[in-house]
Amino acid sequence: MNFQILPHWGKKLGIAMFFIFTFLEGYDDFIRGFMDGVSGRPFSLIENGIFSFEAYFGERLMLIFGLLSMSGMLVYMLSKERIEDDYIQKLRLESFQVSFIIVTCIAFILYLFGINSGVDMATVISFLLGVYLITFALKKRMID
Repeated sequence: MNFQILPHWGKKLGIAMFFIFTFLEGYDDFIRGFMDGVSGRPFSLIENGIFSFEAYFGERLMLIFGLLSMSGMLVYMLSKERIEDDYIQKLRLESFQVSFIIVTCIAFILYLFGINSGVDMATVISFLLGVYLITFALKKRMID
């Protein structure tokens, strides 16, 4: 079964979408985390006069940026390779299996030890897609 429905140029579009919308979504949290570490106390972007995407765009649009970031990863995953053959299909399947097992084991360990991380579903999906892309890239490089 072949799920690569987008042409090869979809990879470039997917990577661009991922980086642009990840930057827009994560900028405020990055600055807040960096400044909390420097000052040792909670840091407010608005009070300190630093530009905030969340204040400018609003919370609803920031959630949409997160969805568009994940959509960029999906566009990348659903795009064909330059040379698409049965072996690449096998690598895709193996990479998905490995990434699903890794994420499931991490979730099981967190549940087993009663660690309540408060992670939302979007983070889990992003992590699953990221692990898939990393394992696929590593498996593909091993054959080259």
